[in-house]
Amino acid sequence: MSGRFIPTSIRRQLRQEAGFGCAQCGNPLIEYHHIIPWSESKVHRPEHMVALCGTCHTSIGKLQRSVAYRLKAAPKNIKDGKIHGLLGTDKAQPSFVLGTNTFIRTPDVFRYFGRTIFKYDVREGQHLISAYLPRDDFWPELRIVENDMTMDTAKFWDVEFRTNYFRVQRKTRETFLEIDLRGEHAKVAADFSIRGQRFIFDDEQSSIGSSSIQNSTMIDCGAGISFGDRGERLMLPNYAQHHSRVGLLREGRSIQWI
Repeated sequence: MSGRFIPTSIRRQLRQEAGFGCAQCGNPLIEYHHIIPWSESKVHRPEHMVALCGTCHTSIGKLQRSVAYRLKAAPKNIKDGKIHGLLGTDKAQPSFVLGTNTFIRTPDVFRYFGRTIFKYDVREGQHLISAYLPRDDFWPELRIVENDMTMDTAKFWDVEFRTNYFRVQRKTRETFLEIDLRGEHAKVAADFSIRGQRFIFDDEQSSIGSSSIQNSTMIDCGAGISFGDRGERLMLPNYAQHHSRVGLLREGRSIQWI
């Protein structure tokens, strides 16, 4: 292989083995370090490369090569089993696009049985995105709280984290979540399931099972899209429970554990 451009497959391999973040500090904004300097080898060999953030790339590049090899063998995100990152942009887009639908001054974009799955707000000129995408047991598989993202490293095939852009793909290579903050709107695409119900939001469709909501604009709404009965509210599991369970709280009735 020749040329300074690192092939896509090698960059993905390095992201995967590092748990989609810097091998030393875990930062998902990464570069690709040639442990054997490019000036010596003029080739991209993944066994002699490691994913590092810009700061660690500079510092590790000044140390003995053995340091980089040790980090490559035991990257932080793999040891922790988690990836953390902060979404950010210098823009404050006034509108939020989920799939084919636009939401303006409608912070609760999508709710599932009263629980917010996607939320978007602009506060003091800064956009704030929140998301809760659960596993089958309703503990979060991916969670964003006002731009602060946390997710499991082992569940996904690839994670791209760049300035103003974030994309997560499952091992089937399907997009699980994509957040694009580069244009005039905060734009989100997603394909996920909750309790066997599939939700797809992309450029072509916004579907909930066999139903769809297409090309709508929602302005100054309490909630944009809501799924589930209004009189039921999902109770998420928590560490205070002796046995973690998920329940549906019905108005005037007892909790139904699910």
